Amino acid sequence: MSFQPALIFKKLTRGVFFLGVACPLAMVFACTNPTSSTPTAPAQITDVGWIGENIHTNFWSSPQSGHLFYDFWLNYSGSFSASDVKTARVYLPDGTHWTIDPTQYLNGTKKYLGGFGRWNNGPDDANALPLGTMKAVIEFNNGTATSREFTPHQPGTLGNGGHDFLTTTGSLNSYSSPVSAIPTPTVTNVVKNGTTSVTVTFSVIDSRVNNGFVWFYDSSNNYLGEFSTFRDKDTNALSAVFGGTLNVNGTNNVITIPAASLTPDSSTNVTTMMNSMSRAVVGVTDGAQYASLGAGHYTDIDYQSLSGKVSF
Repeated sequence: MSFQPALIFKKLTRGVFFLGVACPLAMVFACTNPTSSTPTAPAQITDVGWIGENIHTNFWSSPQSGHLFYDFWLNYSGSFSASDVKTARVYLPDGTHWTIDPTQYLNGTKKYLGGFGRWNNGPDDANALPLGTMKAVIEFNNGTATSREFTPHQPGTLGNGGHDFLTTTGSLNSYSSPVSAIPTPTVTNVVKNGTTSVTVTFSVIDSRVNNGFVWFYDSSNNYLGEFSTFRDKDTNALSAVFGGTLNVNGTNNVITIPAASLTPDSSTNVTTMMNSMSRAVVGVTDGAQYASLGAGHYTDIDYQSLSGKVSF
């Protein structure tokens, strides 16, 4: 399922959540088919959104082990509170799972459970993510459950091409059929031009890169706002700041972003943002796989890779 970036994930730099172990998945599947004598589930999962992330170690205020993470959104119909949930998990076929804490990740207004929790493989291998069929399951305290299968695939396509894991380059030899994650971009220079614009120089080597963004922070790592997308979501046109070309072969992209093209966080304004910015993060994404859907989908993505925070 495609996902469109939103302002919320620029602010979150949560700690790491690890993969756990549970009963065999067959038992979980059985739990999702309550008989007619059981109470009615208060909600049903309607679909599952997901994003894979490759995050540079220097992005974090407190560096994390590993680079690769999943984020999940269990969208649902119905209504429930955190106290109604016994467990909320995303299962792999072997029964191992990630747990989603409803006290942290339930959004009853937008009706999803999850978010940018950045779940990964933890001690097993925080530089690899499994691909293929998964199952999201919410078990309620009244004995009912709801579930939905979904299939994360490799970056830049809508299939897996026979690959079973997404890994960083250094881990490729550890798996029988891996595919590499989109590498994190290299930011070599950021210069603020008074309060009128900011110039960012970055490079990346990966033909799957189709889009991206730049986030800005103050000296205390407070998120200030962003240059939200390299492409227009309705026309697919590349922003004029690129001069017609997004280089994905290691050649520097030197972009000067006018203050008027920045989107400040709701807590500030463009003037304060320009005066306060002193750190930047460049993110690059896939997304070409959704171009055939047309207007409104040119900024849909499945994977994003984040640079470290660069001071300027």
